[in-house]
Amino acid sequence: MSDSLAQLAASARAAGDRLLHARPMAARQVVLAQLAALVTAAPLDTAGADGPLFGVPVTVKDSFATAGLRSTASHPPLSDHVPDRDAALVAQLRRTGAVILGKTNLAQLCGDIQTISPVFGTALNPWDGDRTPGGSGGGGAAAVVAGLSRLDLGSDLAGSLRIPAAFCGVAALKAGPEVFDMTGHVPPLGDGPPPPFQSGGFIARDCTDLAAAHAALTGAAVPPAKAARLHLGQITGADLPLCPRTAQALCRALDWLAAAGHHSAAASLDFPAAWQAYGTLLMAASAPHLRAWQRPALRLLALAARGRPLRRAMLRGLAGKPAAPAVAARAATIASIDRHLEHFDALVCPVTAVTAFAHLPPPRNPLATRRIPAGPHRLPYQEAGLGFTTPFSLSGHPVVVLPVDLIDGLPVGLQIIGRRGGEADLLALAIGIEAIFDRHRPPLWRQWQNRFTLFQTARSPE
Repeated sequence: MSDSLAQLAASARAAGDRLLHARPMAARQVVLAQLAALVTAAPLDTAGADGPLFGVPVTVKDSFATAGLRSTASHPPLSDHVPDRDAALVAQLRRTGAVILGKTNLAQLCGDIQTISPVFGTALNPWDGDRTPGGSGGGGAAAVVAGLSRLDLGSDLAGSLRIPAAFCGVAALKAGPEVFDMTGHVPPLGDGPPPPFQSGGFIARDCTDLAAAHAALTGAAVPPAKAARLHLGQITGADLPLCPRTAQALCRALDWLAAAGHHSAAASLDFPAAWQAYGTLLMAASAPHLRAWQRPALRLLALAARGRPLRRAMLRGLAGKPAAPAVAARAATIASIDRHLEHFDALVCPVTAVTAFAHLPPPRNPLATRRIPAGPHRLPYQEAGLGFTTPFSLSGHPVVVLPVDLIDGLPVGLQIIGRRGGEADLLALAIGIEAIFDRHRPPLWRQWQNRFTLFQTARSPE
């Protein structure tokens, strides 16, 4: 457990009150309501287990079932759904002694890079309410940066943990798909098969809290951060222009690492092949349920998706494109990443091509293309948001996201990719990198909380 979480747990035990640290968070309820972050509050439980996260206030993405507490996945048909048992990960979390404060907002069925919920409304970015906090789990990232929650339990199919963490300036862990039991998560709906590439993980204030959560749920202790010189691979090959903030943050991160004695070199990856494999395999399970007349229409839509490789691959997968080439491309992607990790301690990559962007509602015309500004460019919606995350969903490698810095008032995050099955070692490495970044700037969540305190003081009556 990290020192900060250990101090929380110890003081709660000493006071005989596991809600010692949950209660002050109520003062932020108004802010959270404005952010549409916490959407369902849980009754405060004073009789939880005495586990490694005893007394630590946590929240849960509303895609996980919580016994006796509304669990909707932001899906209108489930808006009044109250399950009678916890999802497997929620049950594990309760056994650690954590205090579950409530559920956080998400995109409908975890299906967007924004958090626009038809049940709970649109979640706002704490740094700029006119911008998205990312998706699908934007409410969880907003809750953590606002100081309500120390940990938000989440899921990641294509970037649902990583994108909100990057857009809000906090940390996230996407574990490998075999690490956490996702039973009780929606999607899937009903008895349908779970979507491929889905993983569990956390959003937290920093990597030390992520390490504490990972150790508490898996029993795998995170080793001390190594002082040795790191050899990092900078992923290239995406052919996606970065917005000026993202490009500046990536250069800043590499400069800080170099100044600390660490080395980086290019590590090429075939992004188009990875996008093609991801889109095809993601949608393949749904293809048999389509009617015959729908397939030609989807193929025509795919032809029209020129310059949008992810969208085109998803449409072709839904139209029933044979999966064998995609399976081979996935194996090649995994092998390529594994080869790089034989020579590098970890790989680094932007989370998205852009920073948090202005709320962008769905187009009225389903054939229309949404685009996101990236400096002089306007990038297709899915590629701008998912282009850098989906290859590592496809491959199953663990990823930690940590914030680099504020650039022109907005946070920018960095993906750090580790060896398959090496979550604990990756977290240790990320803690060391985070310490280097902290020498150059204070933690972003602390900056936001200080700004919030000043704002509240300025508004308070004399």
